[in-house]
Amino acid sequence: MASISLRGIEKRYGGVSVVKRLDLEIADGEFVVLVGPSGCGKSTTLRMIAGLETISAGDLLIDGKRENEVVPGDRDLAMVFQSYALYPHMSVRENIAFGLVVRRLDAATIATRVDDAAAMLGLQDLLDRKPKQLSGGQRQRVAMARAVVRRPRAFLFDEPLSNLDAKLRMEVRSEIASLRRRFGTTTVYVTHDQVEAMTLADRVVVLQGGVAQQVGSPLQVYRQPANRFVATFLGTPTMNVVPATVLGAPPAGAVDLGVRPHDVRAADTSSPSPDGVVSLGAMTVEHLERLGQESFVFGHIGDQRFGALVDEDAAARLAHGATVTLSARADRLCFFAAGGARVAG
Repeated sequence: MASISLRGIEKRYGGVSVVKRLDLEIADGEFVVLVGPSGCGKSTTLRMIAGLETISAGDLLIDGKRENEVVPGDRDLAMVFQSYALYPHMSVRENIAFGLVVRRLDAATIATRVDDAAAMLGLQDLLDRKPKQLSGGQRQRVAMARAVVRRPRAFLFDEPLSNLDAKLRMEVRSEIASLRRRFGTTTVYVTHDQVEAMTLADRVVVLQGGVAQQVGSPLQVYRQPANRFVATFLGTPTMNVVPATVLGAPPAGAVDLGVRPHDVRAADTSSPSPDGVVSLGAMTVEHLERLGQESFVFGHIGDQRFGALVDEDAAARLAHGATVTLSARADRLCFFAAGGARVAG
């Protein structure tokens, strides 16, 4: 296992800055997820850690040793890519063992490690197959097994689940979590999927335009977003953000008010709100999404689109064009200044 330090890391392509002075300390055994939209610099950052991209400025330290110029093969890091990158002419067993063969480990050690990794990832019955005979989920398990057998200082995952369907994503995500519990290996994981970020990470790094917008635990980033971008990027459905004027209490004046649809409730009547609950106004129902266990209603308050969580009984009664009164707990509201930074409320 290893600690990883990124100190003022930058990546430039000509005059274009892709990663801008990124500072990040990853503790030994920590699982850190880099999340953000396409083009935010998350995969580039991972590739700089792996040694697959040169570092334009700053220092990369692994276990306290500067490794900017160390070649990838000498960093003792194992990377799992979005594409499975399996050798098509090799069997599953040979694919898993390849990295150990290159390192000239003895045959008995290789066989033991391959068998252990295959058992861990449910590949025992597939060891003699070729990659073309496997499903997408099975191929990704082989790629993970190939990383596991190396017993590296750290795992690097670059959007490993994005090619899988929803059911397989959930299964493989669970297997990644199990691997982490078993080995406790330092892990840096890149994704644009917020569910992966929220369920796997010890800490989440939210990136936009090559800049870390916020670093914190999943719940901290979700509940206490540093700015409007973080607030609206994390969470499905996205956070409601509308212009508002606050009277008499900080933050007084014109702000943007944010509240997550899960924290908004819809009622059929405009009955008085209990203590600690703020009325948000009346909304005309334009769309209803029934997701089984929960449902969301969407519409507009003025010219601002809004979403709210509704229970099964309310969902059954609501129809297009109906009017509902929305409310939220006051302690769930977020306020953002004109520049997007969160302000105390």
